[in-house]
Amino acid sequence: MKKSIKTRIISIATAALMALSVATATMASASAATVEGTSVSAYQNTTIKVNLSDEWKMHNANFGAYFFNEYTGANAWTKVDCRGYMGNYASINGDYTHVIFVRLKDANLDWSNAWNKTADLRISDLNGSYTINGWELDANAQAAAPAPVQFQAPSQEIKLNVNISNEWKMHNASFGAYFFNEYTGANTWAKVDCRGYMGNSVTVNGDYTHVLFVRLKDANLDWSSAWNKTPDLRISDLNGSYTINGWELDA
Repeated sequence: MKKSIKTRIISIATAALMALSVATATMASASAATVEGTSVSAYQNTTIKVNLSDEWKMHNANFGAYFFNEYTGANAWTKVDCRGYMGNYASINGDYTHVIFVRLKDANLDWSNAWNKTADLRISDLNGSYTINGWELDANAQAAAPAPVQFQAPSQEIKLNVNISNEWKMHNASFGAYFFNEYTGANTWAKVDCRGYMGNSVTVNGDYTHVLFVRLKDANLDWSSAWNKTPDLRISDLNGSYTINGWELDA
């Protein structure tokens, strides 16, 4: 009888120990599950190579990148580093979904300083690089974020040499140049100076993308006085000079 009671006591103690072991294991498992389910905030480095267009390089512009997260609203500016011999890069730490590359008047990273910008670009679509084509969007163009800013064109001196054909020199014609900007609509006339011993030239101050050389009946710089003209010529393609061939286009 005593042996039976002793055996039962041992059995009860063994069961208690097993129960305690199971409870401990359960608590450990629950603790592990809680750790695995903890939310971790992403913090990463994003580096994107930027291939700048010839248009964006005009007027000694600066370049920045505006990063933002469409879900959290987080945003930050960073400078596009153009000093590397391998190319131009924008690099930033943080969790961002989009980037906008921005052409700036000076080194201040601010929307009030913007000349041009790209669309909102999803970083995951870029594969580490982006090529800017032409002017992309001007600073007045709509984008999802942020609000656009007023475009203000810089002023520059443009000087072009003009080689005039024999046909254009007939009948004591005069010569002018009509400059215009295809993006802003700005335009102006300037006289072609034929007095220089080095040839014929025209100089104008302003921000213009194109020029037409015009053969005129008299000294009036006006379309009503035009005899002949060239096609619309993109100034960045001329390399500082243009040769008029034959009659070119009539007026």
